[in-house]
Amino acid sequence: MQIATMAFTFLTMDTILESGIAPALTALLIAVFVAVYICLVQSLRFRHTQAIQRKYTAKLGEAKSGLTVNDAYDITMSLATLEFPTTFTSGVRLGMFKSYAIPTISNLLMRTSHFDDLETTSRRAANTGALLTEIFFHPPGSSRGIHATARTNFLHSGYRKNGHISNEDMLYTLALSIVEPIRLINRYEWRSLSPLEVNALGTYWKSLGETLDISYLDLPSMAWHDGQEWLQELDEWARAYERRNMQWSQANFTVAHHAADTLGSLQRHAVNTLLEEERRQAIGFTSPPLAYSISLEPVLAARRFCVRHLCLPRLRPVQMTGIPSSEPGHYWARNWYSRPWYTKATRWARYGPSAWWRRLLNQPCPGDDGYQPQGYDPQQIGPVALQGKGHEFIEQEKARLSGLTGSRCPFTGQSGSKCPHLG
Repeated sequence: MQIATMAFTFLTMDTILESGIAPALTALLIAVFVAVYICLVQSLRFRHTQAIQRKYTAKLGEAKSGLTVNDAYDITMSLATLEFPTTFTSGVRLGMFKSYAIPTISNLLMRTSHFDDLETTSRRAANTGALLTEIFFHPPGSSRGIHATARTNFLHSGYRKNGHISNEDMLYTLALSIVEPIRLINRYEWRSLSPLEVNALGTYWKSLGETLDISYLDLPSMAWHDGQEWLQELDEWARAYERRNMQWSQANFTVAHHAADTLGSLQRHAVNTLLEEERRQAIGFTSPPLAYSISLEPVLAARRFCVRHLCLPRLRPVQMTGIPSSEPGHYWARNWYSRPWYTKATRWARYGPSAWWRRLLNQPCPGDDGYQPQGYDPQQIGPVALQGKGHEFIEQEKARLSGLTGSRCPFTGQSGSKCPHLG
């Protein structure tokens, strides 16, 4: 019986092969698989953002205001680590780069000697990235966020006291660091931001400005109902500030070119392509190569289509914060660019294929002398001259920051906690 069944099976398969049904069946199965996969992508692609919308619509009702800092943090993290992590962080970095077109900002950076060469430039970039990551990605009121914010405020305090850093420059930098991610997401990502998400970003960024002791007196109204209104006014103010202050200077040129040296060739040309012509002139950049000008938009449009229709959504958030080091109180950086500052010296990082390639190019690897493979200390990070200093100031800042609870709304002051408008 078994022999007869096997013989029938072989005869049936032989008949299918001879009749040409097999290729058609294979094509049908592939088509069914593709159709099922695309349907799966469509059914899951918006699941996370819809859950966020339902959660806060149920909480707020029709009211636009009322998001607490904790609410805004929750929504912002969903955007920055789950929905658009690459574009979000790229937007923040692009915003920081754009600030070099303002002479007062670049003059200060030149004065502090943080852009003398690739070593000092890359170290400043690593320090700034580490502090911003600690401040931004940790929950409001967390010890790591408070420590990093207090340290940042100390690093700025001397320059603010002697007038080298103006509140306008601080406010402008704050504006670029949120306006640029929003602009890039709305233009190049697989979907645009919802009003709730823009409201959350504005609410969270306003609270960050408060912790950094940035005054909002320079803004026209001082009467915002929610984060979306605040962001719109901040964006309009920043554009007017650029019209008054953006112009070419030697400091702009030096700082921007040193900062560009920390990027790879592809990144450098992409950044240049994304800059406005007036900003290129202000920092002394020439127009990008024609190939980049022509291809960047189609490439990003193709990526947008593929992510929207062909890629399953991310199931787990991307981890951004530093990894606890083997040395107490220190953290390893998760990413590094031109120089391996604060990077864990694993065997793969030191002896893997990429490490050997870097050594052939005479470039440093994680663990090399001087790049602090033990990680960074959020309470000590910064220029060498300021390490170990500012203890009294930092302790006072910690006490102030501990009073800014995440349960407050920066616009209504509700939830029983003080809601300081530092303007």
